[in-house]
Amino acid sequence: MVEIARALRLRARVLILDEPTAVLSRREINHLFRILRNLREQGMGLVYVSHRLDEIFEVCTDICALDVVYRRRSPPEN
Repeated sequence: MVEIARALRLRARVLILDEPTAVLSRREINHLFRILRNLREQGMGLVYVSHRLDEIFEVCTDICALDVVYRRRSPPEN
C-alpha cells in the first residue's frame, strides 16, 4: 500500500503490480481491490501480474495470458 501511495504522490499514470496479494490477508486484498477499482475509474492504467486467476477476473478488465514453454533443441546431425 505504501508503494501505491508513493506512485500517486509522483502522479504516476500507470501502476504495475506484480503478485501484490501474495502476503495479504483476505481483508487486505478486498481493501486493495477497492483502491484499484477507484484508481481505474479515475483513469489510472493498471498492469496486474498474478497466477491467481480468481483475482485477475475480479479486478481486471482486459487479460493477457502468457504461457512460456522452453524447449531444448538437439544439435544438428552431421
